[in-house]
Amino acid sequence: MILSYYDRPSSIWRCLAITLLTITLVGCSEDKTPWQLHSEQGTTLMEQGKFPEAEQELNAALELAEKFEGPDPRLTQSITNLAILHNAKGEPEQAEALLQKAVAIQEQGPKPQSAELAASLSNLGALYVTQKKFDQAQASFERALAVREQALGPDDPEVIRDLENLAALFVRQSQYAQAEPYLKRVLDSRERTTGTEAPELIEPLNNLALLHRAQEQYDQAEALLLRALAIKEKQ
Repeated sequence: MILSYYDRPSSIWRCLAITLLTITLVGCSEDKTPWQLHSEQGTTLMEQGKFPEAEQELNAALELAEKFEGPDPRLTQSITNLAILHNAKGEPEQAEALLQKAVAIQEQGPKPQSAELAASLSNLGALYVTQKKFDQAQASFERALAVREQALGPDDPEVIRDLENLAALFVRQSQYAQAEPYLKRVLDSRERTTGTEAPELIEPLNNLALLHRAQEQYDQAEALLLRALAIKEKQ
């Protein structure tokens, strides 16, 4: 999350959509399997805006994934890729149904509290934001945060992204007081992992300062900006 999110709500919107548009292929190697080939070709075609051809490739990947034995992450990845395609085509209802299916499959798997489940929940939350279903988005993001914290620890970059997503969600609704605890947690985490004068603190300090400014808490905003400036001047 960057400084301008609080000045331009549309930037927050784009931030939340980034999670939904992230595509991670599983098990890449030099000798690519048919599933990988269909998946990669489908995502490439989608990026080129060739949606009918992309859908054909991604459906072929899904058909292959449905035949894999046992719980296999390629199945939920195939479903997610199709959900992203439907969202890109302006079909959010189909995308929502697919993402809910991905979450349900992972919940029933051998590791129901996995980082993969958290990724699906984040994707679903991002989709809910585009639909202005903010309560559902909050529930999905909060659950993703809880799962990732348990699986990865409180200072993992993915946990930080969940915190920023929740903060951005509340800022999108002008609920600044609700956003503040999440941005404070981002700052606390950066201080633990980088120290109290590291350049990595500049962004969370600025974001928190802008949040205080939006609430007309100018003294708190000034103190945070001065701290960020002091760190910048030492670089």
